[in-house]
Amino acid sequence: MFNLSRTKNPIRISLVAASLLAASSALTQPADKQPVKIGVTLPLSGPLAVNGRNYQNAINLAVKKINADGGILKGTLVEVIIDDDKGVAEEGVSTVKKLISRDKVDALVTGAISNPALAQKEVSREARMVHVIITAQHKDITLQGHPYLFRLNTTVEMGSAALLKYVVGSLKPKTIWFLGVNDDYGRSVAQAYKSMFDKAGIKMLGTEFYNKDDTDFLVYLIKGKATQPDLVMLAAPSDAIAATILRQKKQIGFNTPVAQAAGVLTKTLVNLAGDAADGVYSADSWVRTLDNPQNKWFIENYEKEFSLPAGKQEAVAYESILFLTQAIDKAGTAKDSDKIASVFRDTTFFGPRGAISFDQIGQALATDYPIVVQNKELLLAH
Repeated sequence: MFNLSRTKNPIRISLVAASLLAASSALTQPADKQPVKIGVTLPLSGPLAVNGRNYQNAINLAVKKINADGGILKGTLVEVIIDDDKGVAEEGVSTVKKLISRDKVDALVTGAISNPALAQKEVSREARMVHVIITAQHKDITLQGHPYLFRLNTTVEMGSAALLKYVVGSLKPKTIWFLGVNDDYGRSVAQAYKSMFDKAGIKMLGTEFYNKDDTDFLVYLIKGKATQPDLVMLAAPSDAIAATILRQKKQIGFNTPVAQAAGVLTKTLVNLAGDAADGVYSADSWVRTLDNPQNKWFIENYEKEFSLPAGKQEAVAYESILFLTQAIDKAGTAKDSDKIASVFRDTTFFGPRGAISFDQIGQALATDYPIVVQNKELLLAH
């Protein structure tokens, strides 16, 4: 099988569709017909590299499927050009500008996390280019976005509301302690939690923010353990960092239950954390057991192709390319942002998460469900 997870240049990748189809012989691109180019930025190095590679795999799978099925726009191939944004706003802006000016991409897919996405949307707004945000959750991405921007994930506030409804109604803690990443995302989660917990009469005993290049979290966890909370609220979007936090928490005997922020409790995190992840709660818009044909196809083919577990982040990354190319195809053009944006707002798309539509500010309308880790598996919480 053509293994899309291996490349000699892992930082900058051009997935030319013709090379994919050499394996399947499904379609031959006419020499005078240019492929539709989609520029992608992901954190392929730094603390979020594990996550970035998983997104990359899912995007590769989507391109392979689209082209093997005949491409879009009456036989036009899709090409994605992937650059490393390192999870940093400055790099995110630089890579997007290069994709637009140098590579002449037709549309953008970015936004694994909030900081780069907040900066990148300003570039795509100025360029009047269709821009799909994958999983970044900060509310201002869409509230202060532009007519051509569409976000697939739910916001911090939407996910937090779903999670805290379960926490308040089922776990019933009287006190909580918060640990999150020191950036716009982590602080927005903390703010959402404080407002909701205040209304519920639940006391926040402490709020700590770690730096995203930290590798040792014991100083924070020791402080948290001393407060003796009923529940730890964690906002750690990096699988590797979250797993380290959970392992170190277990190491010091800090046995209080944990609720990871909505949308960032992944199977990769669970695998990295091992037993330390059991009993962790969260909320998300995808679980393996969602019963629809798209989800079954995605899980089977992702895991067969990459020998890795399929998860929510991978499912949404897959949807980003799938929905964007469907919108371009339905619009009949890759060049007219107004037509493509109109399709996004008027269409219900179907992916691994089921039916997904978008509101007038480009926010996906998806349902977040309470989930829990049991025996190293992510399951619906009851």
